[in-house]
Amino acid sequence: MVIIKIAEIYSQCARAVMRAGLWIDGDLSEGLPTVGDMLKEMTSGEFDGATYDKGWAARAKETLW
Repeated sequence: MVIIKIAEIYSQCARAVMRAGLWIDGDLSEGLPTVGDMLKEMTSGEFDGATYDKGWAARAKETLW
């Protein structure tokens, strides 16, 4: 078993991963929290993570490149 402790997460890194095409062979993210989930947790539920996640595809399309 490997345990990794994460001190910081930079959500903009997802763009670099998308540009690199690292997940072209399939999406292995099932069961992992979304950025919206993490932001909601960090704000004790005050952030609307579901709305953030729903808008991600449109935001990425507009701002990715």
